[in-house]
Parts: sequence; structure tokens; C-alpha cells
Amino acid sequence: MKFHISLLDTSFHDRESFDCGKSQLNNYLKKTAGQDAKKGYSKTFVATTEVDKKKIVGYYCTSASSIEFENIPENLSKRLPKYPAPAMLIGRLAVDKGMQGQRLGETLLMHALNKAVRATSGMAIFAVRVDALNEEANKFYLHNGFKAFKDEKFSLLLPMKTILTMFG
Repeated sequence: MKFHISLLDTSFHDRESFDCGKSQLNNYLKKTAGQDAKKGYSKTFVATTEVDKKKIVGYYCTSASSIEFENIPENLSKRLPKYPAPAMLIGRLAVDKGMQGQRLGETLLMHALNKAVRATSGMAIFAVRVDALNEEANKFYLHNGFKAFKDEKFSLLLPMKTILTMFG
């Protein structure tokens, strides 16, 4: 199936029918994503299908972040300055229950990583970071190349060097 990914438009997209099975993620999209965008806290990108461009079938949001030097895995921290590293945060990523199992999560993740690649032309980004909601999400990110922080199992990062290699 082909998906269309665009910036959330609260006056156009149907947020109310979205249900990924996790109330925290559903409520963010329905009640908070638009406000966060207006305040400059995050940008939310939504996936729709070619058939219905209003119905949201998945989403992710991004914002600027940092990673404390102490949390960077040792194999990545060699020769880095000992202060927080700049990062892009994927704050949330969710897929509607009706679309789960169709690789939309990976499509959304690759779209987000591509956004990070494009952002590096204007700002420094050491890595993309995520804070997985649960074990299932943690496995998803590990499967896609992310590495766990030193002491935080559900906080992960993917270095920009790796992402740039992925995108050629």
C-alpha cells in the first residue's frame, strides 16, 4: 500500500478516529500535537492513504534534543567532547491498529531519519534519539539499528554517520 506523509493539519486531518491501541499515543495526537506545533515544541507528521487523505493511519513527531555525554555508549563516545551531543528526537511514533503489520512503522521511521539527514545541511546533529514507550517499541528500534544508552534501556540513539550511510 502507498502512503502519503505530510505535516499535521489540524483543520484537515481526522485525528479522532486514530487508534493505535495505546491511549498515551492516541491522546497526544488528538489533544496535544497541534498545540505543541503552535508553540514550537514539536512537528507532527501524519501518514494517510491514497484512498483517504484525511484519515490518519500513522504519525511521528520530532523536536530538537540532546544526549548527555555520560549516556552515549562507550564505542561511540571516543574522541567526542564531554558535553551534551546535539540530537533530533523522535518523540512519538504510532501506527493505527488497522495498519499494523504492514511496515508503516518502518516507513514513518525512514521518513523521520530522512528529515534528520536534510536538517544536517543547516545544523549539527550527532544522532537521532528515541525514548521507547515499552519493550515492543524498544525491539522495533533495536531492529532498525538504534543503540541503547549506557544506563537507560528504553532510551536509544542512531548516530548520524550511520543514517548518512543508510541514505547514501
